[in-house]
Amino acid sequence: MNSFSTLSRYATALAVAAVCVVAAIPSVPASAKNVSPAVKRACANDYFAHCSMHPVGTPAVRKCMRAVGPRLSKQCVSALVAAGEVTSADRKRYKTARKN
Repeated sequence: MNSFSTLSRYATALAVAAVCVVAAIPSVPASAKNVSPAVKRACANDYFAHCSMHPVGTPAVRKCMRAVGPRLSKQCVSALVAAGEVTSADRKRYKTARKN
């Protein structure tokens, strides 16, 4: 076996490994697109009022909704808490900020 043949096999194996690794990494996590129907219903108006420039279910819209948290409706915040998107501590912080 010559060195060219060995190098060629090594390069092929490396390419196959790289393709397998890339294929195993999804471009967007499945959970990023999953928004519960309850959250969609409760937060639709808030989404259109504050964050509609971001696609639904993306990290960007989640960041936007957190940034405008004190301005979100109570029903939206409740749905986000129930869905695990917002913590109870966040809810208290939003409520306090609303009062000020």
